[in-house]
Amino acid sequence: MPSPPPPPPQPECLNCGEFIFSNGVTCKAGQFHPDCFVCAHCFQSSTVDSEFNMNENIPYHTKCWINISVPDCYRCKKKLIGGKIIKAEGLRFHPGCFTCSMCNTALTNGYILHENSPICIICNKKVITIRVREEYRQK
Repeated sequence: MPSPPPPPPQPECLNCGEFIFSNGVTCKAGQFHPDCFVCAHCFQSSTVDSEFNMNENIPYHTKCWINISVPDCYRCKKKLIGGKIIKAEGLRFHPGCFTCSMCNTALTNGYILHENSPICIICNKKVITIRVREEYRQK
């Protein structure tokens, strides 16, 4: 009489590496013990009912993932989620936020970086004029 087949191997928890014998949490990446399935950012539990993202087999609440992975708009400091993004001089903006930091005019005709913020050509001329006047007064 042939011997029965061996039982299937127990899955290992992606967090702690220990075997899961019952009540594991399963996702596309693999399985976790319920106590090991926590957000890697806030360390609060991530239940099957909560929204979460997996990054390199590590769970994150969707809100936590957005907070740590999505850049902020340089001007308004809100997250750049969806839609168009304007990149200038290593800075990122919502299209409506890409405005002169001095007069708030849309920067459609070019810009100059002044004190780490973009300004329009007209304001740049004003800045240059003020500098020239100050230098003249100091002489």
